[in-house]
Amino acid sequence: YTVKQCYLQAAGIDPLHPLAWVHLGNWLMGSDTALVNDDMFGKRDCYLRALEIDPTCAPAWLGLGEWLTTTSTVEVNDTEYIKQECFMKSLKIDSNCAPAWFNLGLCLPVGGTVTINGKTYTVKQCYLKAIDIECRNSLAWVHLGNWLVGSNTALVKDDMFGKRDCYLRALEIDPTCAPAWFSLGIHLPTITSTAEVNDTMYTKQECFMKSLKIDSNCAPAWFNLGLCLPVGGTVTINSKTYTVKQCYLQAAEVDPLHPLAWVHLGNWLMGSDTALVNDDMFGKSDCYLRALEIDPTCAPAWLGLGLCLPVNGTVTFDKKTYNAKQCCLQAVGNNPCCPISWVSLANSMPINDTVYVHNRTYTVAQCNEE
Repeated sequence: YTVKQCYLQAAGIDPLHPLAWVHLGNWLMGSDTALVNDDMFGKRDCYLRALEIDPTCAPAWLGLGEWLTTTSTVEVNDTEYIKQECFMKSLKIDSNCAPAWFNLGLCLPVGGTVTINGKTYTVKQCYLKAIDIECRNSLAWVHLGNWLVGSNTALVKDDMFGKRDCYLRALEIDPTCAPAWFSLGIHLPTITSTAEVNDTMYTKQECFMKSLKIDSNCAPAWFNLGLCLPVGGTVTINSKTYTVKQCYLQAAEVDPLHPLAWVHLGNWLMGSDTALVNDDMFGKSDCYLRALEIDPTCAPAWLGLGLCLPVNGTVTFDKKTYNAKQCCLQAVGNNPCCPISWVSLANSMPINDTVYVHNRTYTVAQCNEE
């Protein structure tokens, strides 16, 4: 018998054993099913069967929450529950379930709170609870670190941990924790900064490389690796060599909804060059337009579009036509703190022209001053 078959036997012999159903569900992958006493049960069915037997079965609520997507719901005893509510139900029954605290933290929005047994918790506090209960949960340490801003610290079991400490703690527990390597790379302030992990010093770039060697599907790691590489630089990940452009291409392929990956890919396409992304060809302007489809307020995409247009050229986005000046105007409007956008706007204007931005009129000279 395999592990799954042991639980299947238990559920078959005693169909009123809730934990047998929970563990059977845990061992069903994807759309797998199990035949129990002539009936077929999928993952969700197993958790629901456990809750029919015992509505206070905390592990069943946890399993059901992990099974649900962020937008789906499930009916239990004539009541609809979302993912977050399943974890809350689990914790109201058993407040010492570390995975439920961790998953609850993942569910909450920025600034969100949740009340469990009369006490209110923030996202950060959910991760803190997960670590207090199970201090070897590497991902809980990573997410706690992500929620520490600047020099903020968190008290865990009488010890203070800063952002960097949390990532290093995660890597002590699991040196193959890709999110910890990625977050450590993000935390390092410059490309020359280093962090010591297991007696070895790593730069920002090397942290992203470590992350990708473990999980090559991390789009932000590919994007940030591209930012680290110098012009003409290359990097080898899992025996394959990548240029800067190819790093951005990988980021766009892994996460086609990453607007800045498209912008930087466009920046690295010269002239009439194209890039093949998930079976479609994209030129320079196509990349910027793709970024704007994802985020119409993406200032770098508007700037790139304005810079790549020929004299008197126009581009159509969202059924409106823009020339170079109008693109640069959009860039400045969405991010007035970018000096290149102001200079590019000035360069696109006739010498005596003016533009109206953020409730003020600017001449060419004033754009350059900004």
